[in-house]
Amino acid sequence: MPDGPAFLPQARKPVKYKKPGGGLVTLLVVGFAVLGSLGVAVIVLKKMDVFGQAAGLASKVAAPAPAKPVTYRALEMDDAVLITVEVKPKGVSAQLMLDGVPMPSNPARIPRGGAHKVTAMAEGYAPMVEEFQSDAAKTVRVTLKKTR
Repeated sequence: MPDGPAFLPQARKPVKYKKPGGGLVTLLVVGFAVLGSLGVAVIVLKKMDVFGQAAGLASKVAAPAPAKPVTYRALEMDDAVLITVEVKPKGVSAQLMLDGVPMPSNPARIPRGGAHKVTAMAEGYAPMVEEFQSDAAKTVRVTLKKTR
């Protein structure tokens, strides 16, 4: 690098700064500052229990009515019971018949009392029939055996 006065730094022009105005950014900054201040004030007032004292005064003025005690009663028996059919081995998709009619769902609601037959049929398995009494809700287990 050559020496000499030609390579000395030159004086720069002074920088002119704009005075901040009332733009959108200023409005947002002031708005967030106000919200933050309000949040801090609420936390301080809660720590001082100012809101609790006001709530205590309000509860002395108008006390709520006492809650009614919870009472339980037995469900009334109706004329139907819930029957669930469990087919083994697990994972076998079987067609289920109740008294010779396809079951609409499993579990199924059927009339209380009397003897019924559940038939389970699946491809590759022998059909199985299980008899049961519909005196109460129960699970009927049907075990299918592979055909040879």
